[in-house]
Amino acid sequence: MNAVLARLRGPGRKLLRAAIPGILGRIDAIPDLQREVEDLRAEVIRLDADLDESRRLNLRAAELLDTVYEELGRRPV
Repeated sequence: MNAVLARLRGPGRKLLRAAIPGILGRIDAIPDLQREVEDLRAEVIRLDADLDESRRLNLRAAELLDTVYEELGRRPV
C-alpha cells in the first residue's frame, strides 16, 4: 500500500489515504460476514427440513381425513 501511495501525487494520494481506514474496516469485517453467511446457510437447511416435515405431516393429515370421510360415507344415516 505504501508503494502505491509513494507513486501518487496530489488529490489522488489524499483521497486514497482518506479511504484506507474505511477499506481496512471492511476487510476486517469479512470473517464476521462469512460466519453470518454460514449461519444463514445452516438455518436455510434446517428450515428446508422443517418444511419437508410439515409437508409430510399435512399429507398424512389429508390421508386420515379421507379415511374418516370414507368411513362416514359408509355408515347409514
